[in-house]
Amino acid sequence: MSDLPSPASSAPPARPASPVPPVPPEASAPAPRRWIRWAAVILAAAGWWISVDLLRLSLGVDATNPLIAAKCGPTGEGDCLSVLRSHRARVFSSAGRSGDPTRATGMPWAALGMAYFALAGVWYAFVGPPTFDRRWWHVPIACVVLIGATVSLDLTQVMAFQLRRICQGCLATHVINLLLALLTLAAFPWRRPVRPAFNPHPSRSLALASMLAALLMAYLQVSYATLGMQAQTIGVTQRKLNDIINDADYARLDFFREPAHEIPLREDEPFVGDPTAPNTVVVFSDFECPTCRTLHERIRQVVARHPSRLRVAIRHFPLDSRCNPSQTRVSHPAACRAAGAAEAARIVGGGALLEKLRGVLYERQNDLELEEFDDWAAALGADRAAFAAARGSPAVADRVREDCELGGRLKVTSVPAVFLNGRRLEYWHNDKTWDALLGVEPAATQPASNP
Repeated sequence: MSDLPSPASSAPPARPASPVPPVPPEASAPAPRRWIRWAAVILAAAGWWISVDLLRLSLGVDATNPLIAAKCGPTGEGDCLSVLRSHRARVFSSAGRSGDPTRATGMPWAALGMAYFALAGVWYAFVGPPTFDRRWWHVPIACVVLIGATVSLDLTQVMAFQLRRICQGCLATHVINLLLALLTLAAFPWRRPVRPAFNPHPSRSLALASMLAALLMAYLQVSYATLGMQAQTIGVTQRKLNDIINDADYARLDFFREPAHEIPLREDEPFVGDPTAPNTVVVFSDFECPTCRTLHERIRQVVARHPSRLRVAIRHFPLDSRCNPSQTRVSHPAACRAAGAAEAARIVGGGALLEKLRGVLYERQNDLELEEFDDWAAALGADRAAFAAARGSPAVADRVREDCELGGRLKVTSVPAVFLNGRRLEYWHNDKTWDALLGVEPAATQPASNP
């Protein structure tokens, strides 16, 4: 009996339980979504680049993309520029219907396109398609992209049926936008996955940080476009101002609107030009002023152009409160000493040495603080000891102070200041202005000769 097997020993051995396989991370993000994500990033980058070039073209700047430049540039075959300069190419445009892009107002659609594609690109680069349980994080970007697609369809029909012109670059952005909308719809997790998400995506912190980064990037694009528009406005204004400056008739009219002043001349005045000329120019200048250097060269040209019609007297007006009582601060710290050096040259060598040193002071404008005036004067033939003594003499300081006080009485506040026959001349840049004004006899209030 003891050899009979027991019931327990006759039962088959129990099989070990098979382990449950872990849920792979890929279960929450199917393979197609990866290419959707990066395809969306590439499309957004392409749309942004084209939008940048369209904005540049609308502002009168060349495109960076050679294909866009060939199709939409000034030598392009299409109608891009006419579309971009239309009032329909701007949001809330209230002007520019005449075809003049400089009078159009509102934000260009190309600028908003830059912001839109930058926002979408940042979102897809950092977030991309969500898992099913985080699907609501995809709703904001889906709404933005679908609104953008609607705008693209509307602008396309505007080009086709209202403007009757097609901008190839604009059409490219609209096609890219529609493809981005399709990818956005495909990226939404419409069905619950068979297996639950192993790693839900995106996390709240990632989604919020990406949303903030996308909005900041969009803001930067709009700011860039705004600066570009302001630069265009400034450029247009500058061109109009240059047209005014170069208009001799306007300069002549503006000149005779100025009141005539009595400007005394010294008996030992070292004129530039013919001392007996019928027209007298008095210039208030500063050796550290770059525009004064330009005026110095212009005066030489005008005197050479009208050798018997013009004489020029140079007055000192350093923008330095230490020698100019009309100034409240030190703007040009070497200007007073440079003016004293010029007056010392006059004392030592007369008008000839003064004119030579004046040219050197302007040429070496950036080195005035080195105070190498004695060396410069000696190189021009002046006696070094006599020049150094003259520089420190009270007569030099008094002469500079008298010039500054005269400028203060004439209400000179900036340099250079030019007075022709006692009247302030603002537009001295153009030869035609001088030609027109120097044919006029001196004003009655301006002395024709030295008192």
